[in-house]
Amino acid sequence: MSSNKGSGRSGHIEKNVIGKRGSGQLYATRQQQKQDEILRKKVEKHEDSARIARSSISKHKELRKIQVACAELEEELESKGASEEEIKRAVKEQRTKLTSKSDSKENKHNDIYSYKPRFASK
Repeated sequence: MSSNKGSGRSGHIEKNVIGKRGSGQLYATRQQQKQDEILRKKVEKHEDSARIARSSISKHKELRKIQVACAELEEELESKGASEEEIKRAVKEQRTKLTSKSDSKENKHNDIYSYKPRFASK
């Protein structure tokens, strides 16, 4: 069509919005995906920091239990009238025994939660 005359059209060019249905929706989903990714990273960071905090708290509690047990043993031996050297030796033995138990518990805990496949492919 070389001219608008007689065609019933003014010559004004309009954008065809109906033909491009999904374009607005695609933009919205991309924006939502970006927001979801940002949120996912925040949640992962929070979970990592919470995991570290839980492990440090549990380790602190274990060390506190060991310290309390050693203090109780020291008080008991003092009340019985044991010498300083005997008390130090007994407390040191108690502490090493309890720390080795806590280390073995920690290793067992790590063994439970670390995945090792039964059959390795060659």
